[in-house]
Parts: sequence; structure tokens; C-alpha cells
Amino acid sequence: MEELVKAVGKLKGKGLLLTHHNADLDAVSSALGLKYGLGKLGLEMDIGVAESVSRAGKKLLGSEEIIVDPDCKNYEWVFLVETSVPEQLASVKNLRVDLILDHHPAGPLVKGAKAVWIDEKEKAAALMVFRLLKVLGVEITAEIAKILLAGIVADTAHLRLAERGEFLVVAELLGTGVKFSDVLNTIEGEVDFSERVAVLRALGRIEVYRLGELLVCFTEIGSFESQTARALVKAGADIAVVFDRKKEELRVSSRAKKTIEDRGIDLSILFIEVGKIIGGTGGGHPTAGSANGRKVKAIPEVIEFLLGELEKVYGKAERLE
Repeated sequence: MEELVKAVGKLKGKGLLLTHHNADLDAVSSALGLKYGLGKLGLEMDIGVAESVSRAGKKLLGSEEIIVDPDCKNYEWVFLVETSVPEQLASVKNLRVDLILDHHPAGPLVKGAKAVWIDEKEKAAALMVFRLLKVLGVEITAEIAKILLAGIVADTAHLRLAERGEFLVVAELLGTGVKFSDVLNTIEGEVDFSERVAVLRALGRIEVYRLGELLVCFTEIGSFESQTARALVKAGADIAVVFDRKKEELRVSSRAKKTIEDRGIDLSILFIEVGKIIGGTGGGHPTAGSANGRKVKAIPEVIEFLLGELEKVYGKAERLE
């Protein structure tokens, strides 16, 4: 963090807070929290995102302006949040990165950055933003607290993955006067029609494998891949892997129950290899892996690899008809 603190202190001119495609709650929360927090230090900045913002992210943003596919040439500095992988920023114009804050494994973009703070032990980038603002001496107002809580609650699965350290931060943020019910109302809501349709269509393409008592699901979809993976886990899968095949890109998203971690399975490690298989990069967290690459026909190889790794722990895979 020290390197990033020093770099922030030297920032001048207008900057860009940039995050990944289909920006989720943690990404939006982190960027928005930084904008309000660093704004108190006199810095001026825009928030930019590659391609799109998730439905939940849009709700958190409210009326806040965000730039889709910004041009980095228009800014004195670019602060990348919640990713360091170029494939997740492919549509951004003249991509460059000066500062990085992320809780995923380091990606290729760290090599060109002037200051980097990556901590894979942190359960949300919003937690890191909180710590950074505290060290910078920024007052955490109720407005900032509500924004950061949204990202923390979302990325800890509504605090189910939180431990003592996360709860201490949550308690401090709630001490600003924010009501936890207001945070939940901000991040929750009715699933929109297109997402419901996408999930239901994905069910029609599903492949289910049994490895002992473990159920692993694979399906392909045209959008909402992470939402579909979460829905499949809620429906009963232990691990769900969803493919989104574009014209020149393959995106793979996965979710898993916490119990797989107890058996030594770490999706973030497996998806580093998945990224290589599909000609790109991958990573994530123990129960949430993702990858992006250009080998759009590599789905069978990904399935074969993942089942092979899981068989080492759970035994032979059997496809259920």
C-alpha cells in the first residue's frame, strides 16, 4: 500500500478511475468510493468502464456519470481498479495504466504501472479502498461508507464469507450512521427480464457431471455469465461454469460453494490455467474463477481440464443425462 499512497500524493491534473467490463458491485463501489474520497484531496477524476456496467452496479451509481470505453489519452493519469488483466479492458481506447488497486492475482498490466497494490487475501477491492482512504487521512463520510459497504457485502456473499477483519470494517463503516438495511436495499432488487430469460435458456443447454457427491454444471450463454453461474449454484450445483462465446472472444465465469475450498480446490488457481487454454488470462478467488481469451472453440478443452483436476480430488466424473 505504501507505494500507492506515495503515488496518489503526487497526482496532478484530471484522472480516470477505470474498471473492467460488465463492472460488478465491488468494481463500481471501489471506483465510486475512490472518486468521492480522493475528491476530498482536491483531485478531479472521471469513472470509466469497459463495455458496460452490471445491473447492480448501475443501481449503486444512481445519477453518477460514468464513461463507457473511455479514451485514456484524455487524462493525466489512469487508476485501474479491481483488475489488472487487459482482456477485461479490450474496448478501452489507448489503454494505459499508472496505478493499480486489486485483490485478484496480478495480471500483465502491473508491468507497466508506476504504483501497484495487490492483495489477494482481501475479500473485496472496496475493503482496500477503505484502508487506502484511511491512510490518506480522508474522512469516511456516511455517503462513502454506504458505497464501500455495497462492494464489501456483495463480494463476501452478503457477509457469508466474511471473518473478524471484515466485520470490524463493516462495524466501523456502520458507525458513520449508515443503516445496514439501506445497504441491502441498494444492492438488491428484482432481477430484470433479460437476465431471467438468459438464465432459463442456459438451463436448456446444461451439462451436469457427478463426481461422488459433487455436482458440476457447464453451460453456454450469450450474456449474464456470472449471474447465471451464481443462479446454478443456488439451484444445487457445487460448481457452475458458464461460457460466453463472442465473435472473437471467449469468456468463462464460475462460482462454487464454500465447501470445495475445504477439499483444497481453488478456482482462482484453476482459472489461471483456463486462461492459458483459451489464449488469454484468468484468475479470481477460491470460489469464483473467470477467464477471457481469443480461442473461442476451446470450450471442450476447458471442460476436460476442469473435470480432470476435480477427478484428482473427488474421483471419476460421470455425465448425468
